[in-house]
Amino acid sequence: MSLPRLTLVVLALGLLLVTPLPGCWMVAAGAGAAAGSIYTSGALETQLEATPAEITEAAGETLVDMGTAILSASSTTFDGKVVARTADDTRITVTVRSAGAAQGAMTTVIIRYGILGDEAKCRVILEGIRARL
Repeated sequence: MSLPRLTLVVLALGLLLVTPLPGCWMVAAGAGAAAGSIYTSGALETQLEATPAEITEAAGETLVDMGTAILSASSTTFDGKVVARTADDTRITVTVRSAGAAQGAMTTVIIRYGILGDEAKCRVILEGIRARL
């Protein structure tokens, strides 16, 4: 087999191996988008209509009510972050980013539970935040 032909075969095999991966991601994204949020790469991401300060405060209250220890919580007009630990030392991070300065602008919220993530626990935290807004 000549070198150009071998290169073409290797590229074709590579495409066959990689092609299913984006398809799985798109199916997962579609399922999450239907619920108003997406869970990917171990984190739950959604948009809420509130300021970063309001969401950060609601996230802190939610995590305190769940019995976690708040390590840090801060917010500005543009962003916010809450970091907490569970009793078994699992790290929980809620990151908040403003999509714009306009009143009523959506704010992005990203929730990560642990290193690898836990979708069910992230969704419980999100529901707690929504209930407080």
